[in-house]
Amino acid sequence: MKPLLDSSAFSNKITHISTIYRKVRRNIYRNMAGHAYLEIEREKFTWRVAKGHYWAEGKVITVFIAGEPKPPFLIPARGGEEEREPLKLNPALFLEFASLETPDQILRFADRYGMLTEGEVTLNLKAGYDREETLDELVHLPKDERLSRNLQGYLFGEFVNAESLDFWKRESRKMRCFAALYEAAQTYNPRDIRTVKRIENLIVHYPREKVFSVVFPDDEVPVERFLISGIEEPEAYKRMVDGGPLVRAREFMARMVNEKLSVYNLHHPSHMAAVPQAYVDEEGNVGSYLEPSTLLCAMWIQALRALVGETRYKRCLECGMWEDVTDRRVNWRMHPACATKRRMREMRERRKGDGHHRKAGR
Repeated sequence: MKPLLDSSAFSNKITHISTIYRKVRRNIYRNMAGHAYLEIEREKFTWRVAKGHYWAEGKVITVFIAGEPKPPFLIPARGGEEEREPLKLNPALFLEFASLETPDQILRFADRYGMLTEGEVTLNLKAGYDREETLDELVHLPKDERLSRNLQGYLFGEFVNAESLDFWKRESRKMRCFAALYEAAQTYNPRDIRTVKRIENLIVHYPREKVFSVVFPDDEVPVERFLISGIEEPEAYKRMVDGGPLVRAREFMARMVNEKLSVYNLHHPSHMAAVPQAYVDEEGNVGSYLEPSTLLCAMWIQALRALVGETRYKRCLECGMWEDVTDRRVNWRMHPACATKRRMREMRERRKGDGHHRKAGR
């Protein structure tokens, strides 16, 4: 009697369906983002990390990123550097970065993953020998002596690239806004008023002024940088009005990513955010990928991949930590260790409740 189901034929059918699914998924991402898989340095992303960091003050000599940096500054300690792969150490690194608020948290993050860029500013830690300061103070001295003092500044000054605390807080705050919108969009359900309100609390609409604006999670004042005006951008504004909460969240997330994956400073090559690169695979096919030049850029590429749906992240219901669930089941809820912890706690509570019932029945 012929079997109802041929196992080999069934296996081949499943393999064929899986292959088609992967090709469709790949084409979707290529059409949405223009880069195959939006890979981050196809093989790996490495970043130089100093063997420690500390907060200090110093005289600002050069500013590479637009702004007015103020102390304290994060400075890499002496003692050498080592190459690490921060995105392998934490696949949800951009979400961990979004949670940074205090100087201690920033310091621990930098010690593990490194600074955000090659340096926001160049400092002279020995400000007394600074060239400009010497010229200001000793302008009335003879020319020969003045040049001698300036030379001392270059010979004995201690120059280092650093990043200000304000810079770290500002960048973390922007990522925190993206993370809040991402989480709200993930859980959005048009039939659930709670999820609708969650997005509406983050994106404020001013119909009279024809403006949509983002409210940061830790700020009651709308941030002017992230707004869409019906006067300046009528098409985008109409799309926001007609599209509903989910479209609004995605529109602002896309704008945040586009802003961050751009050039910080044309005069400082290390701040070129994302550089498209080409590669040839083993079969001779040509593809493309994005190569980040800084850790900050790499984290925003992570955010881009999450936005287009190539990667998925969820919060653990027990510990609240983010987890990369791209290759896990759709209904993933918590880490195995956290699930065990919750079961043990519930079991203890049940036993405690049973004990109370027994005592009450006596």
